[in-house]
Amino acid sequence: MPGARLVATSGDDAAERSDGFVTTVDTTFVFSKTSTAWVGVQFALPLRADAKVADFRLAFTSVAPAAASGPCSVTIYVEDSANPAAFAHGSMGTLGGRSRATPSVVWNLPTVAADDAGRVGLPATTSPDLTPLVEHALSLAGWSYNSRISFLISISSTSCDPAASGARTLVARGSTNPSWYSHRAAPMAIFKHMCLSCEPSLTFPPPFPRPPFTSTTSTFRR
Repeated sequence: MPGARLVATSGDDAAERSDGFVTTVDTTFVFSKTSTAWVGVQFALPLRADAKVADFRLAFTSVAPAAASGPCSVTIYVEDSANPAAFAHGSMGTLGGRSRATPSVVWNLPTVAADDAGRVGLPATTSPDLTPLVEHALSLAGWSYNSRISFLISISSTSCDPAASGARTLVARGSTNPSWYSHRAAPMAIFKHMCLSCEPSLTFPPPFPRPPFTSTTSTFRR
């Protein structure tokens, strides 16, 4: 079954700047090592612990740059918790300091064409498949339907430096999201799954009763 979840509130996504300050109110994320160390996004997932995830990706809306951007490599982790704490604006180092599970996925963001208008670019910038990370979260003790999952994105590669032309800007949920972005441009989780305990069982109506057999005798006369 396909599914999707948008970041619901401004506290469900956050950025940790290079000096450690965490903000949840910015309307964009700058994927640049010189200004941002971590980005975090959280979703309440309508998945049971026994769900079989076939595909899971994060989708961000890009803000087209004023100059072409080169490739940028980031690493995505999942928080090692079935009940992650909300992101706290104004805290220090609370994204990079969270407990991360062992699985990780490298995301090589493609190059972006220049657009002097700096408008929101479509289609969305989509991550690789994050199924191993989601499977880890579902396996944690305490996971239940609509539990929250927290993804932590490390922006530590020099490929994302402005000097390497790899920095780029993606739309965040923010508390004051401008109308030309719209909350519908916020980060999104897109997934396909199968829930074994949710599958309906096939039932068939009982067979029609057989009509009683009656014997008739015909008499023919000449």
